[in-house]
Amino acid sequence: VSQSRYHAERFGLVIVDECHRAAAAGHLNIINHFPNAYKLGMTATPDRQDQKQLPFDKILHEYRLTQAIKEKYLCPIQAELLPIRIDVSQVKVKMGDFQENDIDAAILPYLHKIAHEISTRKEKHLVFLPLIKTSKLMTDLLNSYGLKTVHIDGMSNNVDEVIRQYESGEYDCICNAMLLNEGVDIPCVSCITNLRITKSRAAYSQIVGRGTRLCDGKERLLLLDCLFHSKRHQICCPASLASGTEAVEQYMTGK
Repeated sequence: VSQSRYHAERFGLVIVDECHRAAAAGHLNIINHFPNAYKLGMTATPDRQDQKQLPFDKILHEYRLTQAIKEKYLCPIQAELLPIRIDVSQVKVKMGDFQENDIDAAILPYLHKIAHEISTRKEKHLVFLPLIKTSKLMTDLLNSYGLKTVHIDGMSNNVDEVIRQYESGEYDCICNAMLLNEGVDIPCVSCITNLRITKSRAAYSQIVGRGTRLCDGKERLLLLDCLFHSKRHQICCPASLASGTEAVEQYMTGK
């Protein structure tokens, strides 16, 4: 923040969107520049995997996903467990979450089976993969099974065009490597498959949230999940969306 442009006393209220990111240096630089202003943070995913303290005094209001669904602001979620067991016990953790390369190695032997399962469901699909190369491979597999699929990543210069084509029906599925997990509004998404497993409840909620928007003719979001097996790690799963804490989630899943 330029002090010559914004005097420290100029504003009495600082509003921070996506405030789960407010512990980052860039956010703190702005927040701390206005020491006497009230700070209001808003986010749909208040959890931080690194447990860093956010620069806010208290929670003023909490509106949970389950309540939003009950009050018909978001669509219901139907979770379906695919008959595919994947051992991720050897996946390493770095910076509080799973390493993409290790996840990729764990799921690669099962891509054909997963692609077949996805292709049998007549939905508007969104698939999350750990790496760009794997997203491209999944795109080829789904197309070979007859599902009109396209890949996009951070280097794609036609993302908005692809999304419009997807919404118009030119594509049935978009594969991506964690590009579309935040700040994207595609209400017609009716099925999400997340193969980029995570320990972060916030990241998982963001991924699933891409499919919870209301849309004409859409009755629910179908959430396809493989049986990811690990005795070492706690992996976010559909129960993570309904539970308020990790302890409640473990109770719900019988872990």
